[in-house]
Amino acid sequence: MMKAFSKGGKFTTDTSAPGSDHSAASTATGDEHASSTEQRPQCPPDTAEIGRATWTFLHTTAAYYPDAPTTSQQTLMRCMMGALPEFYPCRYCASHLKEQLEASPPQVASSKELSSWLCKIHNEVG
Repeated sequence: MMKAFSKGGKFTTDTSAPGSDHSAASTATGDEHASSTEQRPQCPPDTAEIGRATWTFLHTTAAYYPDAPTTSQQTLMRCMMGALPEFYPCRYCASHLKEQLEASPPQVASSKELSSWLCKIHNEVG
């Protein structure tokens, strides 16, 4: 089952089987959810859950980052890392991360360098 959440607390589920020519999609809010066996996750997540998910995403992204990234990929990675403090939902965490990024800019020359840098930042921030 696929879910997409919005800021307004509404979500859409698509229960169609892959390859199906029709879908059983529903939209609901709060207690109107059609399934009694499925619990709606906390939306938005608390800072601890967001933190864990963010670090998982970043470490996974670093692991899949190219060993020899193009100049464009390096620029995009720097931009992605630089944008995190601007949009991160926890203002305290965002401020701390921004300080860390200014003190130690992302090392984006290879997957190994990015992963090592990210571990260092993670150990200092989180």
